Amino acid sequence: MPLDLADSPLTRARLALADALAALPDGGALALTLPPGAGKSHAITAWVSSSARPTLISTPTRDLGRDYAEALGAHQHVGRQGPDGDPRALCHRLSDVQAAGDRHHMPAASVCRQCPHGLARAYDEAVARRDEWKARELARRLPADRDKREEIPRCRWIYEALRDTLNAQVSIITHQAYADSLAICGNIEDKRAARDIVIDEPPDLVAEITISSADVTQWIDRAEWAECYAIQAECQAEDRAKTARTAKLRRLIEDESNKHAERAALCRDVRPVLEDLGRAILERRLPDEKLRARISEIVKRAKEVRAFAAGTAPWERVWLAPESGIEAPLRALSALDQSLRTGVARVAGACLAAYEATQIGGLLIEPPRRHRVVVADATASPELRAVIAARGGQVLDLPIAQNVRIRRMVGRTYGRGPVEASKYPAHAQNMIARLKCIAAELPRPAAILTHRAYLDGASDGQAEDLAERFEAETGVAIGWWGRDERGHNRWIGRHIAIVGMRLLGPHDQASLYARARAAAIWAGADPADWPEWDGSTERYDGVAAPLPTVPAARRWWAARLAADLVQAIGRARAVSHTGPEPIEVRIYGGVWWDDLHQALDRYGLRVDEECPEAIEPPPEERIRRTALALHERGVRVSAAQIAEALRGQEAGARRALILQVLAELRGAGLLPPGGAGRPRKSVPAPYNTYMDWEPILSVPSPSPPAPTGAAPPDGGADLRREESPSPPPPAAPAPAPAPAPAPVVEPLRFVPLFDPLPPAGATHPPLPWQLASPEGGGITHMNYEQPKPLDSGPPRCRA
Repeated sequence: MPLDLADSPLTRARLALADALAALPDGGALALTLPPGAGKSHAITAWVSSSARPTLISTPTRDLGRDYAEALGAHQHVGRQGPDGDPRALCHRLSDVQAAGDRHHMPAASVCRQCPHGLARAYDEAVARRDEWKARELARRLPADRDKREEIPRCRWIYEALRDTLNAQVSIITHQAYADSLAICGNIEDKRAARDIVIDEPPDLVAEITISSADVTQWIDRAEWAECYAIQAECQAEDRAKTARTAKLRRLIEDESNKHAERAALCRDVRPVLEDLGRAILERRLPDEKLRARISEIVKRAKEVRAFAAGTAPWERVWLAPESGIEAPLRALSALDQSLRTGVARVAGACLAAYEATQIGGLLIEPPRRHRVVVADATASPELRAVIAARGGQVLDLPIAQNVRIRRMVGRTYGRGPVEASKYPAHAQNMIARLKCIAAELPRPAAILTHRAYLDGASDGQAEDLAERFEAETGVAIGWWGRDERGHNRWIGRHIAIVGMRLLGPHDQASLYARARAAAIWAGADPADWPEWDGSTERYDGVAAPLPTVPAARRWWAARLAADLVQAIGRARAVSHTGPEPIEVRIYGGVWWDDLHQALDRYGLRVDEECPEAIEPPPEERIRRTALALHERGVRVSAAQIAEALRGQEAGARRALILQVLAELRGAGLLPPGGAGRPRKSVPAPYNTYMDWEPILSVPSPSPPAPTGAAPPDGGADLRREESPSPPPPAAPAPAPAPAPAPVVEPLRFVPLFDPLPPAGATHPPLPWQLASPEGGGITHMNYEQPKPLDSGPPRCRA
């Protein structure tokens, strides 16, 4: 290795990373925050290979997990599959499992425990092991007829695919498949050992559960049903106690009868509590202190009588029909109790929002001390840092300079667009045309990251097909937020254009902030560092969109947007780029303010240059340019010809506006008077895509309008009606002119509809359609209230 490479910052960071992994103690936690492409996955692979302990690696996608599996020769977990999937992972009640998951149930504790296919397979296993007691208990839950019992298809996923994952030395799973049982190597019958756990790009640590009045109503109904079931079970136990042969057996049955009696009383006492909870939800307020205490008391009683199974109360349990169908009430009361006690519950519109740690979040927030946990995330969130610090772990920050040049293109926000469904296809088509212009300006090879809504709207939901056609036409790959900013290596060495940020509305921002706040507070962070935020926003000076009014929420939102940008830029792997020129990144639009610049600085990135983006002219100017261009090419200008040309430019305008602009141009003498009949020439084909605007921009300013009653210019007719102009006055016959020479047709030059980027440092005077603001820059928005300045921070303008 050359000496300069051995002493490079990247090499030193990789050595520090390997040392930190080797020194990780039992029960310790380590978060790796190197930039994308710095070698986190390689270091983890080497650490796992050299370790003799079983390991579980959780990844966000199967593709990333496949890379780990190939590098380590590990087993990749297969989730539940339908009839068309892997036969070893066949699940006969897959739709019911998905329905239970949508209602926040854990399938293994809700559906699988009462699924007849799993019970039949468990019965076969018990018979094979000669476990008579377990076989007898399982037989009570299956059909008594042996032939009918044998006809039940056996579950294969639990006893084949899942068993392979449990027994493998190194297993690869996705985040959605994680469960506490997978953190242990081996089956229940075998010797079991705690695994080392690697979490690559962790998901949200806390999930939000919204409770509506309809959910509470269902709980009340199910509580009444659960009470009847408990009373029936109590009566059956009493009958069995009367025929018990021994005193010991009689005491066991009496204990069971008392347990059913306590459950019946619990289901009877919870209904008034649930009625008051539903009343609070209808009034859109949090439960008061008295109601919170009653909810906590109900949850405590349910746990004492063992009525809570995997956090599920009796009135929340899933009911599974024998053949098909499922009834799954929302599982949320335990989460609501914890959220109310810790002060993280909130009112979300017409619902009450409660929070519960996800499976991976629970591993990190309340970790069992026997696991070593490694989290690989180039952009560790503030809540993740708080959780790791609270459990005594280490966050390894190793910022490395990246060989990248960032240009921020100023002009538009590039949001997802109008919400009206009828208007969105036209808007999406215009945005695809703009993306093609951006692709033409990028150096090669290149990729574009934008909103999927643009591609869906322009292709009737066929975003993948449109992305393939876009790359075939332009030579530039295109992806979208939510899929292509993380977890892939397809854009290594490409220049990147980020068109629009993943902006969210205040309601979604408040939901994400509440989840982050719950994770940090539950891990032991100071609540003063995570104040409550109700989702209120306000406009600030120089910011394109409203921002949270709470400073802590603003900083958190900036950190989240910066993480998205860092991950997107990291797809080019600029940290290890050794080309003669740096990777060029252009960021179009988005929302920028001081906190976002500071968040990028923490990752070693900064905006090197701010360039004004080419501004699309307003409809009046577009019509004016099109009309004059047609006139220069010898085409008789009419409203129909202009409308056709605008459609070729993927634009449009109202006919009344076209007629108004034509009247102004003819009144100023820039166009001849309109004539009757069809135009002499059709619109040339080049006007359907591109036009040369240089001759138009040099047209002199319009002359002052003639006084009232004056004759039209050039002896023309009255221009108030384009369709039927007055004929010119008769004139004396003139001698025939000499034949004119044939006109010389100049070749058309094709230039983009939008102006190219100006050179660095160039200044341009404001265009005629741009209104100057009082400060001298940008368009003055008269209909908006004046924004307020931010409290503090460095200047927003960067060199």
